[in-house]
Amino acid sequence: MRTRGSTAAVLVSVAALVMAAPATASATSPDGARHPARVIATFGSAESFAESATLDARGNAVVSVTHWTEGLGRLYVVSPSGRKTQFGPDIPLGGCAMLLGVDLDARGDAIVATFNFGAGDSSCGADTPASGLLKVTRTSVSQLTTLPEGSWPNGVEVVRHHAYVTDSGSGSVYRVPIDRRSAPTAPWLTSPLLAPLGDPELALGANGIVYRDGRLWITSYGQGRIVTVAVHRDGSPGTPRVLASDPALVTADGITIACDGMLWVTTTHRIYPDGTSDAGHVVTVSPRGAVRTVRFTEGHLDYPTQALLLSGGRLLVVNGSYLSGTPNVTLFR
Repeated sequence: MRTRGSTAAVLVSVAALVMAAPATASATSPDGARHPARVIATFGSAESFAESATLDARGNAVVSVTHWTEGLGRLYVVSPSGRKTQFGPDIPLGGCAMLLGVDLDARGDAIVATFNFGAGDSSCGADTPASGLLKVTRTSVSQLTTLPEGSWPNGVEVVRHHAYVTDSGSGSVYRVPIDRRSAPTAPWLTSPLLAPLGDPELALGANGIVYRDGRLWITSYGQGRIVTVAVHRDGSPGTPRVLASDPALVTADGITIACDGMLWVTTTHRIYPDGTSDAGHVVTVSPRGAVRTVRFTEGHLDYPTQALLLSGGRLLVVNGSYLSGTPNVTLFR
């Protein structure tokens, strides 16, 4: 997702969150300064999942949330002060679909991914949308893109008149128009660097995606990689290459880019071979591929799915809470 309005001052302040040793405050910089955390928005008491977020032109987070028990998805606008409003109408999801990546077009309308995991199951209901993209305005919801059956659309990045959509099931990226309906039959890019692994815990491939200056960066969830690829002037892809590969990047999900080229990546949840687990991390990746973990006090992260950089050295983290069903947005200063 894009981070609009970032400045060098933001980076200096937010970079103070990065450290190499465990923290004892909400987030602690190498000089020991404290960065308090505050939950500024929640999305229901149970059975919900916040999968993605982007920033609007005013610096508010637009968050995609699936409410499982209601069979509905909603987009929420969350201001840095914690004011929460719904963006657009309710989105019917039937019994077998969920909302995933979200981004905004130049008019401020939302382009959001839907994944139909029912694979043609008639019990899912007629209102279960196809896997693809929806366009959500303040007053309407419409199908924009229908991807091939079996696709798992996930991350969304709008670049001018097109959206780049990752397919977590195949390690692919689709490039689709956002000014008309479409039903592509083949991806724009497929790479083994983005492929899912056979381990059920790591069976997702291409996930988060972000664009700047003619280049995409994509998280490879199971492989623990950041893969980058150029977008040529004619719209064709360059050759994918690995920017970073690190155990800290296993389960890499959402990704955003700061004005100095630093990537901020969320990793969600992992169960290790010895049976232990963690609740996720926020990781930075430098333009040269150096990986560092942002350390937070235990309890502030719960399956984080997206980090967003705000003005004034503030960091927003969307806690998806996939396992607990109680997602939130947490602000770190």
